[in-house]
Amino acid sequence: MPPSAAWVRAENDGAGAGVVVDVRKKLLITCRHLVADRTQVDVIFPWVEGGELVTDRATYLRNRARLRERGLLVTGRVVRMSDEFDLALLELESLPLGVTAAVLAPETPRPGEQLCVVGNRLDLQTVWNHTTGPVRALGRLSEGYFWRGKKLATNAEVVIGQLPTEEGDSGGPAYNAAGELVGIAAALRRQSPNSAILIATAQIRQFLEQPALPPKQTQSANSIADKLTRATVWVSPTATATDRTGVLIAKDLVLTNGKGMTAGDQVGLALPLGSHDQRNQERSAYRDPLELQLRGLWRSGVILAVDSNKELALIRLNKPIEEALSVPLARRLPRNASPIHAMNHPRGLEFAWVYSAGSIRQQGRLPLILGERAKPVAVLLCQLP
Repeated sequence: MPPSAAWVRAENDGAGAGVVVDVRKKLLITCRHLVADRTQVDVIFPWVEGGELVTDRATYLRNRARLRERGLLVTGRVVRMSDEFDLALLELESLPLGVTAAVLAPETPRPGEQLCVVGNRLDLQTVWNHTTGPVRALGRLSEGYFWRGKKLATNAEVVIGQLPTEEGDSGGPAYNAAGELVGIAAALRRQSPNSAILIATAQIRQFLEQPALPPKQTQSANSIADKLTRATVWVSPTATATDRTGVLIAKDLVLTNGKGMTAGDQVGLALPLGSHDQRNQERSAYRDPLELQLRGLWRSGVILAVDSNKELALIRLNKPIEEALSVPLARRLPRNASPIHAMNHPRGLEFAWVYSAGSIRQQGRLPLILGERAKPVAVLLCQLP
């Protein structure tokens, strides 16, 4: 259990989590929408009884007086709030012994990196729940999100995690493998399953009025997420309501979903912006084909063939993508429960080249289309968002 995490309760308004960021000044950060318009809220710290962490929610609520006597339930005074970042800063009346401040990560985590959020989701009877999963995307949250008719976190720098968080996890600290704070759980994009929004540490530093860290010189990424990004294109990104992803199986050949495609037609494809260690995943950056073409990140292609039964299409590019990483076809099917990784451009998110991880659930043969002529196709059923 991280010694910086806390349970924040604004009775009748909201409940969630928070994280201590300064022991000397007794400061804790949580979400602005969690404290609502309160000037003070209750903050509860982990209770260890007989050497074991108490996790039953009801036990805490039945023993408030005892917790306050032991200094585990304290009052937090709201000293600052920000709609821009959806963050609130609390000054606590005291801190229990052993509480330490979270260490802010020096850099933003990369897609594929594993995270852990500590929260208190309302649909569970336990508190101090750990939710783990990889980073899916990074960037500015152009649309923000609504709270009581108000837009919060518009254009805030965020991390999108493959994390099944829920109400009650807001304000929950998100840690990397080194135990450093990389964000604060704030919201969900329910249109895109398992897409938790974390307010990034860069915004936390700004909110705390701490100086920004200088850019770090990093080596080119070599993770699975980076390799998938280099092997993935966005097919017809400027078309209305299209989120079609293509994978390079050679430097001039793209395999994609063939639904609605016709052999002989011309299509446009976008390549990812940025270097290996600093990809631009914001959809808004890919709206201008001319700008992408001037930067060498646009290709036109012709649809060579379409297999309507398998819903596959093969596209030949007018110019090979020399810097791309083509993906060879697997020689054999993976076993059930084997790990699997994916990259696509899901709807419901302001981001493209979004990573996800999961496993194989089952293999089989299923018809992909309706009709008497439909033939079963070999498929993998995957546990993926």
